Amino acid sequence: MAYVPQALLDFRPPIPADGTGYALLWDNHDELYTTYTGAIAQHSEMPANFTTTTETNRWRFTSRGGADYGASSGLRLRLTVLAETTNTGGTLRLKGGASTVTQALTGGLTTYTLDATPTSADEQWLISLQCNVHSPAATIKVHAWSAEWLPTLDGTAFPSGYRRGDALWKTADYPVHTEGFGRLIRGPSAIARDRPVCIFNHFAPIGIDISAFVKYGLEEYWGRYDQTYQDTAGRGRIPRADTRPRRYRVDWYLHSSGSSTGQILIGGRAIDVPTANAWGTATLEFGQGDHEIRAAVLPGTTTGAYFEAIQVWRQA
Repeated sequence: MAYVPQALLDFRPPIPADGTGYALLWDNHDELYTTYTGAIAQHSEMPANFTTTTETNRWRFTSRGGADYGASSGLRLRLTVLAETTNTGGTLRLKGGASTVTQALTGGLTTYTLDATPTSADEQWLISLQCNVHSPAATIKVHAWSAEWLPTLDGTAFPSGYRRGDALWKTADYPVHTEGFGRLIRGPSAIARDRPVCIFNHFAPIGIDISAFVKYGLEEYWGRYDQTYQDTAGRGRIPRADTRPRRYRVDWYLHSSGSSTGQILIGGRAIDVPTANAWGTATLEFGQGDHEIRAAVLPGTTTGAYFEAIQVWRQA
């Protein structure tokens, strides 16, 4: 069934031999539990030819699965890549934890879907590309990719406290009790806590030639080269959405050819990035507003640094 929001005026407590109204509320609620998913990452870039015939890690991202990352066999990561290949194509791989999924790229402008099962709540993923050996060289041109959670399939109760409704609760002439009403009220927010949503992200290819910043002025790479002072390298924004203070989790990966440092500012709150070439994370809280995101780097003399990934997760 499809989820159908119910207006408050449409609710009527069930009367003897008629539990339809109450059953419909539970059906809608269970539909949220079964089908609601959270976005993990999305990226589009200036298409560039990829011709390397050895497997090369191209992008990295994290998946914050929350409480129910692997409690159901149906909760998996989906990666969709829009790839254009010529000649004999190549291979796309999604790698995370103990999971590796491989997809052959066969040519033409095609969307490929890969499903993988995470093995931890805070999984780190790599997307790799490899062109087939061919003369002239095969070419892969990636236009965009995205990742999201697939719906859960079972009725497991997660640490947030939510569980699907019991079939007897929907039966005509059975009592309407406080437990049932309580779960209907608390359920939507509990589901959201179990399945975090990435509300902002920035990605750049792994291990690029950082000196190319000077040569080409590539603005999609949030970084600097040969600079002895910290400078803003990229900007973004979290739109106005909440009416109360909320916690946010920030994940980042700063790539550096030296001992570079950085900083991420969100809504005026600063997060120092003292270590490069490793994942970092921080949690902060701020209230309602259009919150600006700024990324800054201090690359150092004859060295460079840029953010390969920044992800901001909304938490309960």
